[in-house]
Amino acid sequence: MSKSHTTWKEFPLAYTTQWKIMVNHFYNVHQAHVIRVNNNMELMVNHYRHISPVYAELQERLYVHDLSKLQEPEFTPYVWRIWRTRWRANNHEANMMDMSPYFKDQSLDQSIQDAVRYHITHNRHHPEWHMDSDDMSQVDIIEMVCDWYAMSQEFNSSIDLWFNDVVPRRYNFGKKKPMVWQNIELIKQLAGDKSYDV
Repeated sequence: MSKSHTTWKEFPLAYTTQWKIMVNHFYNVHQAHVIRVNNNMELMVNHYRHISPVYAELQERLYVHDLSKLQEPEFTPYVWRIWRTRWRANNHEANMMDMSPYFKDQSLDQSIQDAVRYHITHNRHHPEWHMDSDDMSQVDIIEMVCDWYAMSQEFNSSIDLWFNDVVPRRYNFGKKKPMVWQNIELIKQLAGDKSYDV
């Protein structure tokens, strides 16, 4: 099969240099996200250190957050997912390879969806890991909130808007909802977020 007709699965061998660029970009994006999450979690660890034993488990989570994305079955689809985001925003650049044939491939889209589903059902800080959102432990919730806040920092968006508009449609928090909100307010306060409501 010629290079111009390779499938997304054959792409890494057919376009080795381009694949390395995509992988390096994924590593950079992943590392930046993990650093933000870890910074947020360190703020929470230092806060809880003197008032609750949860800080010890929370500290352990610092070293394993999103590690599953660095191995299959998550790694390859996530490389494509992150590059697709970059390509859609920058495909007008002259030096960007035309990736549209690959991104039109429904099997790639399905693979990305499967990888995301695998990730959120195999990591405790995602509500989908649990039978019920209210089964999340305090540490699960703190890590989740640190993850959400990292995303809001990355995209310069509001974690409050996420909590009020997206979370009710996606998750079914009941008795744990106040704990989620308390930790959102706490991370905002600890991070010096100007949107923190005193």
